[in-house]
This record gives sequence, structure tokens and C-alpha cells, in this order.
Amino acid sequence: MAEDGQAAATPAPAEAPRGSGRIRVAASVAVLVLIWAALQVSALWRIPFHSKGEPREAVAVQDFVVADRYVLPLRNGYEMPRKPPMFYWLGGIAALASGRLDEGITRLPSAVQSLGGAILVLGVGVAAGQPWTGFLSALVLLTSFEWMRSAVSARIDMTLAFGTTASFAGLYLARRHAGLLALSLLYGGMIWGTFAKGPIGIILPTLCLGAILSIDSGTRWIAPLLATSLVAVLAYAAGAPTTVLALVAGVAVCLILAFVALDELRPLRPVIGYGTVLVVTAAWYALATYSAGDEFFRTQVLAENFGRFLGTSDIEVGHRHGPGYLVGAVLAGLLPWTLFLPGVVGASRTSDAAPAAALRTHALVWIVVVFAFFSLSSSKRSVYLLPLYPAASVIIGSWLNSLWTRRDEQWWFWPWAQCIALFVATVGGAIATAFALHIAGLPIWPAVVDPILVAAAGTATAGAIANGFDVFAMSITCGAIIATIAAVGLYVSAGMRHPGATVTSLLATVIALQILVQGAILPAVTPASSREVFAARLQELAGIRPITVVPMFDYALAFYLGGAVPVYDSPDEPPPGAITVLTRDDWRTRSPRFRADHEIVPGFAAPKQGNQVPLVTIQRVAAPASDASEAEN
Repeated sequence: MAEDGQAAATPAPAEAPRGSGRIRVAASVAVLVLIWAALQVSALWRIPFHSKGEPREAVAVQDFVVADRYVLPLRNGYEMPRKPPMFYWLGGIAALASGRLDEGITRLPSAVQSLGGAILVLGVGVAAGQPWTGFLSALVLLTSFEWMRSAVSARIDMTLAFGTTASFAGLYLARRHAGLLALSLLYGGMIWGTFAKGPIGIILPTLCLGAILSIDSGTRWIAPLLATSLVAVLAYAAGAPTTVLALVAGVAVCLILAFVALDELRPLRPVIGYGTVLVVTAAWYALATYSAGDEFFRTQVLAENFGRFLGTSDIEVGHRHGPGYLVGAVLAGLLPWTLFLPGVVGASRTSDAAPAAALRTHALVWIVVVFAFFSLSSSKRSVYLLPLYPAASVIIGSWLNSLWTRRDEQWWFWPWAQCIALFVATVGGAIATAFALHIAGLPIWPAVVDPILVAAAGTATAGAIANGFDVFAMSITCGAIIATIAAVGLYVSAGMRHPGATVTSLLATVIALQILVQGAILPAVTPASSREVFAARLQELAGIRPITVVPMFDYALAFYLGGAVPVYDSPDEPPPGAITVLTRDDWRTRSPRFRADHEIVPGFAAPKQGNQVPLVTIQRVAAPASDASEAEN
């Protein structure tokens, strides 16, 4: 985007002394760190595990710490993980450094990498001569729904996104000046992403690299592309399997790069760069295969990397969705910035200075390639698109900067911003009023709110949520008041059509809302779906008796029990004297003899909570007293 008028708000780096430019960049990083801490740090420890996804990875971090299994940590000490171990390494290092292992420590790597991705986006803006755009883009990234959700989650997705963001930044910098820093980011990001989620960490940046270099090379790529497409069509007509077609497509990309983009590719030192990437990543795959054998190859290499993408008949693939699924996913994931996409699209058609236009083109190509790649996958999840969010934030940040400097070109924005502000102020005011009345002890809460909770979540869960609201009532009230004040500021500044104040108020409103949700509402609601209390009661019941579980029963319970809980495989009997936790469906399918020899322990069942299945606790039926005395005689 053109930066007309930018000198009035933020002087261009070229016109400012070198020292003052560095001071502004350092100040921008400091502000980003403060906002990041307010958005994410408190949420790491205040929200318990309440679904099966996070503890599924956390138990592998436990294995890294407790069992010293560094090459390939296992889930609960026995189950092969489906992803490489970068996230487990980071979580394990954080646990060893802090001397503790809890929800916050296992989430910390995701949060830190979220901040790292925002700083990389800021750096790209600075390198393009657009420091203010870079700063706004970093704020957009930190406040986008999907990025924010992944940043406070103990999952591997943010680790892959950080690697691809490093490659995104490195590729842009390398095309301007292929120095050591740029190439280290480009190829180091590939290594990081591969250790996070497999070959996808190399494939995505390579596809983007190929697309960008093909655009730079003009129309010379058309002839080889048509030739390779014809080969693929003939192979498909001849009945070639999908794997062969994928291989042909990969070879085609390499040939096109070699044929049309050699001059553009040479400064990127591809032989040294890709050689380093392949040597480093292959070394770990060799060690993992040596330590785990064929099971590792089938699980991580074949099933996760090829079977999940291609949807082969012999590999089970979840999360199947139609082509339109990812469109809705990215629109939801970019909230609240999705609400302003018409302005973003309109602003992207304006003429810009060369550096800004080059940055926008780089980001657009990255978005299209990543989206197209995952559209072809048989398995689709909204979080798969996380690698495109830094590029999307650059586009939106450019629009925010144009709004800051071109107030007369965004006439539609002012009434739309006022509508959004009015909605947020109304909701925030209602929440603040309801919780303030609850704190004051007025009877509106049991008469109005409690029946809604019971109808939505059931009696038992509603009671747990109500208790959480009692604990966090003051935090929710204060957070709602702050969000309401920010929304009022947005309404007033938009009415005055003051661009700088409006953008500032908009960002303040978004940040305040996310702090309210992450720092107060979710900590109040999520304990109702946590296995933590159930695990504590189970340990009291067991005393000195062992606790055993069935395979893949409940990762959250395993985490709260300390990990490495002994597992027995059906139809083997549990150890003598043990109490055993299994799913309710598993108990129902047991043989009549097994059910006759065991009984459910009353009061020690966990209901279905979110995507966690219901659990029951069983123990061997005690022998009658007469039988016991005869056995002693």
C-alpha cells in the first residue's frame, strides 16, 4: 500500500536518522511483547485441559521429561505419536528449565512461537520500508481468532506455523538481498516445520518459492507446465494411482523451477540450503526409525504425511470435508478482521510504491498456494491454514495503514465501525451489569442466568459453570467494562472520522474483548469439562492400589494422573487389586464373565464432556467372607 501521509504519523525510515529508526523498531517490539503478554500469558495457566487434543500432546511432553525419551517421546509411555517431536522438545525443555510440568508449561512453546511469528511479520514490514504496516500487521496476527486460539493451546500447529512464517520472511528478504540471515530463515524454517509436522514443513515453502519465482520469470513457465499437465492427464487416463500423479506433480514443479527460474533461484543457494535441510531432517528420521522400527514408518511417514493427504483406502482419514469448508474456516479464523475484508480487497487494488507492492504480491502468492494445497487434501481442519495467517495479516495491516493515511477513501468504514462498536458496547455493558448485580447479591442471577445454563449444559455442568462464574465474577465485570469503554471510544472516533483514533480504538476493542474471553470467561467455564478433579478423586480412591487404563482411553486423565499410567490390553485381566478406568462403551462390550468378575465403583464416573468420552471406574468384585475363610484354611 502507498504510505501517503505516513510522515505525519510515522516518519519513513529512509527519511529518519538510523538511530531513531532502530529506536522505533525496538519500541514496536516492546509494545508487541506487552500486548502479547496481556493476551496470552495469563490464559496459559488459568484454563485447564478440557478437550482431548491438548493432553494428547502433553502426555508426550511428560514422557520426554519423566522417561528421558528424547528422540521419539511416546504418549503415556507406550503409544506412537503421529507427529515429529519439535513441540515435545520445546515443552520438555520448558518443563526442565522451570522445574514444573503443568498446562501452562506445555502451552508456553505455542505462545512464545506466536510472539516470534508476530515479530517476524514486523521485521518483514521494516525490511520493506513499511515499519508502521509491519507493526499493524503483527497486531492483526496476534488478535486473529485462529492464531490466538492456537497460541494458547498445547498443540503442534503453532510450531509448524512458526517454521513456515520464518520461511515466509526469509524468502521475502532473500529476494531483496540473499544474505545469511535471509537464507537462515528460509531454510531454517523448513527444518523447524519438518520437525514440527513432517515433510509439509519443506513442501509448503517450496511450493510458494516455485510460484513466486515462476511469476518473476514471466511467461516462460507456461510451456513446461502445459507439458507436465499433459503427462499427468495421460497418466490419469491410463489408470495411474493418485500417488503416481502426486509424484508427477512434484517432479513437474522441480523441472519448471530448473527450466525457467535458474537465474532467480541461484542467489538462494538451493543446493547448500536444501542439502542442509535434507541432511538434518533425514538424520532424525533415521534415528526414529532405528528406535521405533516399522511402526514409526507406517504411523508418521505413510499414514500422517501421505495417507491423510491423499485419502488412500487402506488408511483411516478423519476430518473429511468438502471444497467449501476451508473458505468458511479461514473467514472464521480471521475474525474479527473478516468483518473488514471488503475494504481490504478494495485497498489492494490501489497503486503502491514498489516495496509495498512487492510485499503485498509476496503475501498474496503465499496465501493462494497454501490455501490451494490444503484444498486438495482429503483431511481438512481449520487450523491447517494457520501458515497463511502471517501473509493474510500483512494484507490486512497494509489496509489499516492505508485507512490511517487516506481518510477520504474509506467512507463506508465509519458507519460500519460504529455499528460494530454499538454491538460490542451493548454486549459488554450487559455482561458487566449482570455480573455486577451478581456480585451485589441481587436475585437476578438465579432467576435468569441459572435456568439458561441448565438448559444449555445440564444440571451438573451448569453448577460447575456457575461456581466458575462466582470465582471470576470480578475479573469478568472489570474486563467487560474495559471492553465497553474501548467500544465507546471506537464509536466516537468513527463518528468524528478520525483515522488514527479509529484504528487505535478498533485495536483496543479487539484486544480488550480477547483479554476478557481468554483471561476471565474461559477460565470460569472450562473447569466444568476438565478431568482434573476426577483424577484427584481417583487417586484418593486408589490409595496404594495401582490404577490401570485401557489403550487410548483418555489423555487428559493420564496427564492429571502423572502420565505413564499402566495399560492393559483386552481381554487380558487387570493386575490384582487394581482399579481400572475405561470408557463406558468399552465396559458395555466386555464379556459376561469379565463383567461378572468386576463391578463399577459408584460415584467414580466421568460424563461426556466436549469431545471427551464418558468414563467409568471398575474393580474386581470382592470375594464373600465365607469363601475368603475357606481359601485361608
